[in-house]
Amino acid sequence: MTGWRHLAIVACAARVVHAQPAPTADDYHRAGEAAYKSGDFAAAVSAFEQAYRLRPRPQTLFSLAQAYRHVYVEHHEPGVLLRAVELYRTYLAEVPRGGRSGDARELLANLDPLAQLVAHENPNVRATSFPAKTQLLVWSAVEGARVRMDGAPPVALPHVVELVPGPHALALAAPGHADASVQVTAVEHQLVPIEARLTPLPSVLSIATDPGARLVIDGTPRATVRGQFQLAPGTHRIWLGARGRTPEERVITLEPGATRHLDVALAASPRRVRARWLFAAAGALAASGLASYGYARYRGSEAQELHAQLDHRAWTTAEYATYADDRAAVDRWQTASVGLLVTSALVSTLATWWWVDDVPSPSAR
Repeated sequence: MTGWRHLAIVACAARVVHAQPAPTADDYHRAGEAAYKSGDFAAAVSAFEQAYRLRPRPQTLFSLAQAYRHVYVEHHEPGVLLRAVELYRTYLAEVPRGGRSGDARELLANLDPLAQLVAHENPNVRATSFPAKTQLLVWSAVEGARVRMDGAPPVALPHVVELVPGPHALALAAPGHADASVQVTAVEHQLVPIEARLTPLPSVLSIATDPGARLVIDGTPRATVRGQFQLAPGTHRIWLGARGRTPEERVITLEPGATRHLDVALAASPRRVRARWLFAAAGALAASGLASYGYARYRGSEAQELHAQLDHRAWTTAEYATYADDRAAVDRWQTASVGLLVTSALVSTLATWWWVDDVPSPSAR
């Protein structure tokens, strides 16, 4: 089907001319781990047995012993207990130090008294291995995956089932993943592991933020911040920035097939705040400069009126002093006006530079 990836299925069928590749020891081991984690220890035993038969490794041997021990705890079968003890001893013979040898010794210290009691009560009991059966073990790393086998009701994975040899139809599904169907072959007296690698559906991210903001997703600039973005499920780094705004960076995790909405209001940057204060200061300076200039004009007008009144007669000492004071005030306030206006222009220029040049950039990672 469109948009779906084929499942990686392995099945052994020697009597078929175009047989699929036989499962490897790693295939069986991973299937055993999946069954073990789900609590299906009998299925884990079958898978680890096959894995160890194909490739005898100490780690598989220890996992097999663990699975047998759990089966004994569930069913209290003496033969299963002896098999677990036998496997732990074999592991310690192969790995006397390091690895899981410490755990194996501790477990043997607990199981040996039980094994000796079983042998004393029933000298004929022997270690029991699970007989080979015609089984499929379907498992997946996808959480919540389910399988419908040959039209039966769906069941959660991992799932082990005993059935007749031959082809079988599997329908697989998981939340946030594309459904898939596949034909597999069950082989007589063998456990066939089937890993279902379902294709995750795209995740959707929608963002609401300031007009004119810039968006960078995982280091890649996006042309717009509006609308919805289809992204691969998983972790993504989102960066949002705008002129005069403090940028925000968030790390989000998107689930397969899910929609995530981000509402990000960018706060004014410290530089933009300082620029506003500078503009306010420049305005105050300009107002003071204009007021000073207006006052200088007023004192100059007073001086001119006094001069016009006294132009045709002699000045008194007091009148001359008033005139001189007005003329001096004109000079002082005009000088102050020029200084204030020039300072206002310089402060305004600095504020404008801070305002215009306040463009954030995403940090390099």
